[in-house]
Amino acid sequence: MEDVQSTTMDRVKLFCFFALFCVLTLLLPYATFSEVSQVSTALGEHVLAFRERSFSPSLVLATPVFAVLTYLLWLRATHTQVSDRLISGWFKLCGVTLVLMLIATPIYTYLIEHHISAQGYTLCSAYGRGTIGSADIWVANESHCIKEGFPVRNELVDWLSQQPSDTSAQQVKQKLATLLAAQHHTK
Repeated sequence: MEDVQSTTMDRVKLFCFFALFCVLTLLLPYATFSEVSQVSTALGEHVLAFRERSFSPSLVLATPVFAVLTYLLWLRATHTQVSDRLISGWFKLCGVTLVLMLIATPIYTYLIEHHISAQGYTLCSAYGRGTIGSADIWVANESHCIKEGFPVRNELVDWLSQQPSDTSAQQVKQKLATLLAAQHHTK
């Protein structure tokens, strides 16, 4: 009886992993498209500030790896024999994908950052990266990059992205003071 329960639980786990990797396989191209279109839209609309993740678009290269892994999980969950050749091919695909990502990511990062800079934007290092994987924040006017804005950078960037292009540094400082005061009162 225990063996049947254990087998059933194993199959449920495999189907859950299958569902997870199926969703990941579908989300990677969407995430890539979303990131590229967001940057393109921000540049086209000449917003005052926007976020950009240089690494995100290279994730589309991992789609074939996740697709094959999803297929392997399906075969395993349905008790279909998985050939050693298929598993070996998957590991080779992982290796090739890793190499391609290691090559493509720095190239894409250089090209997109160069293009954004050529459009007149400046990387705002004062807003920095809050956590690993956080987006770079680009501003149209360097005076909008205020060191004290780090604690409320997300709210400030959201506000800046909705402001007209003639927003002054003084207006940004006033908004920053309001956001910092609101943050201080919530603590």
